[in-house]
Amino acid sequence: LKAADPTRREEAMRTILAFGPDKAYEALPDIIGELKKHKPPGRVDLSVCITGVTTMSTILAAQKEPDPKLVDDALGVYKTFLKDDQVLLKARAVQGVLALGPKAQDALEDVMKVARDGATWDVRREGLLSLGKIAAQMKTLNPKVPAELHKAVNDNSLPVRMLGLQTILALKDKFDAKEIKNTVDKIETRAKKEEDPGLQIFAYNTIMTLTGEVKKAHLDPILKLLTHKEPMVRLQALQAIKTLGPKGEAALDDVIKIARKADTWEMRKEGLLAVMALSLDKEKLNPKGLVELTHALSDPSPELRLHVLEVLATLKPVLDKKDIGALVGTLEKQVSTEKEAIVRVWMNATIVTLTGEFTQARLDPIMGMLKHKEVPVRLQALQVLALGGKLAKPIVLNAIVEAIRDPDVTVSVAAVDALPNLHAIEMLPMLRKIMEDKKSHPDLIEAAEDAVAILEEIIALEKAQKEKKTPEKK
Repeated sequence: LKAADPTRREEAMRTILAFGPDKAYEALPDIIGELKKHKPPGRVDLSVCITGVTTMSTILAAQKEPDPKLVDDALGVYKTFLKDDQVLLKARAVQGVLALGPKAQDALEDVMKVARDGATWDVRREGLLSLGKIAAQMKTLNPKVPAELHKAVNDNSLPVRMLGLQTILALKDKFDAKEIKNTVDKIETRAKKEEDPGLQIFAYNTIMTLTGEVKKAHLDPILKLLTHKEPMVRLQALQAIKTLGPKGEAALDDVIKIARKADTWEMRKEGLLAVMALSLDKEKLNPKGLVELTHALSDPSPELRLHVLEVLATLKPVLDKKDIGALVGTLEKQVSTEKEAIVRVWMNATIVTLTGEFTQARLDPIMGMLKHKEVPVRLQALQVLALGGKLAKPIVLNAIVEAIRDPDVTVSVAAVDALPNLHAIEMLPMLRKIMEDKKSHPDLIEAAEDAVAILEEIIALEKAQKEKKTPEKK
C-alpha cells in the first residue's frame, strides 16, 4: 500500500478484499491515508484513487459499526473525490458514499452537485440515485432535495428525467403539502412538452399518484396514447391506467375498446386486466367488468379464454347469486361449443368452483377427459380433479386410480400425485405395492414414495387433532 509504484499500490488495494471483510477492515486506515493524499492540484494516480475508493466503500459497507474516526476520514475523502474533475472518479465516489450510512447525509451538498453535473448524464444519474437513497434515510427531508429533483425532471437526458420522477415517488411520503403542490406543478409543466410518450405517461401517472386524484387534465393525455401507433406505448398507457384502480373509472370505456378490439390476444389480455383493475373495488364489482369477462369467453384466442376462466374463479366472493347464476348459464352454453379440450376442462372446473357443486353431473365431463387422446388434456383433467380435494374424492377417486395405469408415465405420475390432495388414505397399500414392484417405472416409484410420505403425515395430523379434541381420561 505504501509502494512508490502506483501499479503495486492499486494491486494491493484490489487484493485486500480477498481476505474477507474483517481482515480488509484492518487495512482501511492505510487505504484512507493514501487516498487523503489526493488534494488537487496535488494528485494521486487516478487508477489508485478509483480502485481505492471502490475498495474503501466495499469495506465500509460490510461493517455494522465502523470506527467513527474512520468514517469521518472516509467522509473527507468522498467529499474531495465528489468535487474532482475526473468523471470516473466522481462516479465511483458518489456510488460509494452510501457506504457511510446515515453519515452520508453530511455529503448531501456535494452529492446534489454531482446530480446536476453537466459533463455527462451517466454521472448525473448516479448522483441522483445516491441522492434518493440518502434522502430516504432522513427523518425530515432536507428542503433542498425537492428542488434538485425538479431539476432532474427537466434534465435533457431521458433516463435522468425518468429517475427523477421515480425518486419523487419513492420520497413522496416525506413531502409536505406545499412541496407536493410545487412538485406537481413542475411535473405538469414538463409533461405538457415531453416528447417521449412513455415518459409522458409516467409523468401524468406520477401526478395522479402524488395527489391521490384522477383529474381529466391528467388522465386524457394517457387515454390519447391508447391509440398510439407503437404497441409498447399503448401497453404503457394501459399499465398506467391499471394502477389507478377504481379511481380511474372514467377510463373504463376507452379500456374496454382495447380489451375487445386490440389486434393481438396479449394486448386484449392487458386491456381486460385494466378493465378489472378499474372495475373491482374491494368487495364490489362494476357490472361493466363482468360484462367484459363474459364477452371475452368468446374471444378467438384460447389463451385469453383460459385467462378469463382463471379470473372468474377468483371472483366468486364478490358476485351475488344472480350474477353467479347468469355466469354459470353462459359457461354451460359455451362449453358445449368450445373446440379446445383444455379450455373445456377449465370451463367445467370454473362451473364447479362457482356453484360449489361437487356432484357426479358436474365432475363427469372432467373425468371424461382422462380418456382424451392428448396427454396434456389428460394432465389438465387430473390437475382439476385433484383441486377438488376431499369433497370430490367420493366421485373421482376410482377414475384417478384408473389413470395410474395410463400408458403415458407422466399421466400415471400425475394421478399418483393427486391422491394426497384427495386424502386418499385407503390407497396406501396400492402405493406401497407400486414401490415394491421392480417393474414399476422409476418416476412412478418416486411419486408413490412421495405420496405415501404425505398421506402418512395426514394420518398423523388427523390423529393428533382427534386426541386434542378428546383428552385422555384420568
